[in-house]
Amino acid sequence: MKYVWRRTGRPWTGHPAIVLLIIGSLCSCGPGMPDSFNPPEIGSALTEAGNLEDDAERHRRLHSLYETLPPMDSRRQSLEALLEVSDRWANGRDRYWVPGDQEMAGEGGYLAGYFVLRVAPAAGGRTYPISPGSDSELYPMWCLYRGRMLIWHAIENGFLTDQYFSEGRECLQTAAEAFPDNRVLQAYLGTPVPWPRLTSSSSDAPEWARLIREITAKLRSVVLFWIRERQAPDGQFGGGWGDDAEMWRNWKSLIIAFDDSEIHESQTRLANGIFALPRLAEGYSNVLTDVEHSSEDTGDIITSMLHIRPNDATWQRRALHLADLMRDLWTGTNDAGFLQFRSTYFTASVVDTDPSHACDTAYHQRALQPALLLWQRNEDPRLTSLFRSWMNAYVFAAEGAENGKPAGILPNALSYPSGSPGGSGDTWYNPSCHYTDRTFAYPRALSMLARTLVLTHEISNDESYLLPIERLSQARREFLAEPDVDPVPGTRVWAGQQSRAAVRDALQKLWLLGGGRDHEDLILREGSAYARFRVSNDPETVLESLRDLELALSHNEAMYTSEPRFTDRVFRFHNKYARQFHPEGPRDPSFQILYELATGDLGDPTILPLPAVRWHTNPEDFAVFVETASDSNLIARLYLFDQTSRNIDVSLPRLAPGSYEWNLLGASGESIQSGTFIRDDGTPRISLDVPQGQAVSLRVTSDLE
Repeated sequence: MKYVWRRTGRPWTGHPAIVLLIIGSLCSCGPGMPDSFNPPEIGSALTEAGNLEDDAERHRRLHSLYETLPPMDSRRQSLEALLEVSDRWANGRDRYWVPGDQEMAGEGGYLAGYFVLRVAPAAGGRTYPISPGSDSELYPMWCLYRGRMLIWHAIENGFLTDQYFSEGRECLQTAAEAFPDNRVLQAYLGTPVPWPRLTSSSSDAPEWARLIREITAKLRSVVLFWIRERQAPDGQFGGGWGDDAEMWRNWKSLIIAFDDSEIHESQTRLANGIFALPRLAEGYSNVLTDVEHSSEDTGDIITSMLHIRPNDATWQRRALHLADLMRDLWTGTNDAGFLQFRSTYFTASVVDTDPSHACDTAYHQRALQPALLLWQRNEDPRLTSLFRSWMNAYVFAAEGAENGKPAGILPNALSYPSGSPGGSGDTWYNPSCHYTDRTFAYPRALSMLARTLVLTHEISNDESYLLPIERLSQARREFLAEPDVDPVPGTRVWAGQQSRAAVRDALQKLWLLGGGRDHEDLILREGSAYARFRVSNDPETVLESLRDLELALSHNEAMYTSEPRFTDRVFRFHNKYARQFHPEGPRDPSFQILYELATGDLGDPTILPLPAVRWHTNPEDFAVFVETASDSNLIARLYLFDQTSRNIDVSLPRLAPGSYEWNLLGASGESIQSGTFIRDDGTPRISLDVPQGQAVSLRVTSDLE
């Protein structure tokens, strides 16, 4: 008897026992042998697994199904390839987390590092994971994973988004038709999944307190998910160290305004983990990349720790070291005689000399962000000299009209060594200085530069640092006077159009410091809801913002917790993706107002933070609304939802030296508790006994008022 190999057509003769073994593996010719010609039914098992919204349970079901398939069943091999993906998607931290550094500073964590360089639109010729074929029973399951990878890849990188989103949605539509009970798939396709309330409505409490309580509860639930379900023992959250470092920006209210021990411990674990990396052995990254990314580790981490532990000598020393690197390595004197950065690419020991990277940009503020915060607090004369020299370069360049820039307009980049506006690009407003023209293009990061100018003015009392802000504000007014025009890029009116955020952020900080009163009309028109309240004293602006924020948090919890694959995109699913296809759908939440209401600060706290108060308690069931805050007084509404009263210590870091009186007042204005204190070198701290279920207010006033 001859047996023919189908691949070769050549006859083969061999031992009959071997022949029978081969035949036995292909058919049920003997007792107990699997029957590949009558394969087991797996359709219902796949449907049940696909309808699950728990990825870990789905992986377990798929693995069990895999074990039931005969060794020679072709579906077993396809399922084996899919199991690797389902396992990594569901069990990344438990099975694939690797301590220490990664090949990529960002995007290299266990959540997406395995697919970020492998998944691409099929038109590019690469298909990951390997497709089982559109006629396979496994195809909808394959689509379930591939579609999500494509969409999150595009959300993160913003590259070829039309192609990534198009194929991703096609995949998820196929999956949704096969698994109609999976609501997470429906959320990707435009049907929001309700997120029920986490707190009671408590009709006795004022509306602002009810709203803050619910918003805070949902924000904390997201943060605690990432801490408890995602954070690894060495501190990383799974998105790659560089992206993990940015996460605190979304929950800054919980970091700065309150003493939430679990969250503070988590951030400390992340900070210690990052500074244990070899790349930070010299106090700044040794990875030669652009300043936006090389500064993430130190800029975000040291800043957050200076808020958590403001008097910690280790973090102060690390912040000061950045100023030393700036003075001794990163900067040089330009042709105009001013100090500026020599390149957009530098490390703790090297400055890139590529002429195409030779410029200083607004993003360089991120590299010095912790040192700027330290300077704001201690007003060290050495730092004053250093930072004034740097800002002088921008003040000088703003006044001039080189490289086509309108006179008086603040640029966001300076070429080195000329010191002229722009960089290696062809225009003043698109300096390039990177492999992409977008990173440092006007007005990116202009807000950080504008706030540094306000800070420099505050410490030096030199009005020249405000002149670029004044001129930019005027350009903004000129644009608003004709808002329907389509200005030519690079012109004065165009700069006014583009500089909205920078003008707003600088004016809000200036107003909080006691200046900018002649710009209140711009703040009322374009400021944050809380800033508009502070200027107008109309609480409706705050209530509207809180209602909108509560609405944004009423759907799609999974898109903030289990679904994101990139930690710098935890709250970006809707605006970056979903609303492109369903504009009426939910928006991404912004928690800026939560920070402002709890601290009395206006705007972003990364550069020139001005929190007036810190509540040494967990924010759960405790709502705060700071009505007034300056260097001489504080008025804040408080509401406690606890079953019993709570003792809360309160720090008041913004108060100027002097004598103060404080009162905790009831709803009718009666004094519940009072005291006095003297502000000297340290931050004053008082202790309140906040009653349960009562609208009370804290008033702190100077004895000079």
